[in-house]
Amino acid sequence: MTIPRILAALALFALAACSSDKSESGPAAAKRPAPLTQLRIGMDAAASDECTEDSASWPEAQRRYARHLQKRMEVPVSFCPLAGPQAIATAIADGKVEIGLIDGPAFLPVKDRIRPILAVRPDTGPGRAITVVVVPSKAADRSLADLVQKSRAGKLALILSSENAEVLGAVRRGLTVGGIAPDSLAKARLEANAKSAADALRSGDGDAVGVGAAEWYRYCRGVKKDDRPCGDLREVWRGREPVAQAWAVRRDISPESWARLVGIHVALFQEEPVIARWLAPGAREITPVEASALETASK
Repeated sequence: MTIPRILAALALFALAACSSDKSESGPAAAKRPAPLTQLRIGMDAAASDECTEDSASWPEAQRRYARHLQKRMEVPVSFCPLAGPQAIATAIADGKVEIGLIDGPAFLPVKDRIRPILAVRPDTGPGRAITVVVVPSKAADRSLADLVQKSRAGKLALILSSENAEVLGAVRRGLTVGGIAPDSLAKARLEANAKSAADALRSGDGDAVGVGAAEWYRYCRGVKKDDRPCGDLREVWRGREPVAQAWAVRRDISPESWARLVGIHVALFQEEPVIARWLAPGAREITPVEASALETASK
């Protein structure tokens, strides 16, 4: 089995696991959208009324990309020039194109109809670490919104783990997007790792801990079968900073087509580096993203 097919299978499995459908038979199966019969790609360029399958004026990498997609997706592929991310997002929502690169402002007006599926990881930047925020289990704070309110009133004492500098930066950015006031972040107490941050929280040295999800998981799993190091703490939020841009599709795209698109693009840097460098200049890889990747966290 080829790498794209393996990745597509994994993507399809993940999508199925997240589905709310209880069965693949009956009315739910009958309503399942059919796979794509064409792939029109919204392209930021001078708007045109026509989509084009090939052109001698295109860069060679673009022509290779179209042929590669046509072979792997097994459908006709064309590019549709549209005037900017907002026009692309609207065209996806209206079913005039199937996929395109958009940004957050373009996404928000039509987020009920489209969703991001892929984004690039910059060559010089870290991955998008997930931030976890925890409080004592008996604390009155029940959500990130409660902590945001405290921070805006200048009353939030925040504790952060500094075990990994890159993850700490991602945690700070995630909390900023989540609405935590800059002053609270600037005054946050830095601890050496998740354990010392949790101990400081238990000692009353702060109201909440912000830490990378992977580090928090390692601490909370303990060292023995029945260990529960985090049993006296409660998670109130997890999230991460949004991406600046992402490739989006309609929310009702068929799972098969969704999985194929993800698998093909994730494999590009390994299988088709010329195409990958044209499609995602300055990137390290193309990665799947969650449906909320272009949104800011709820305030």
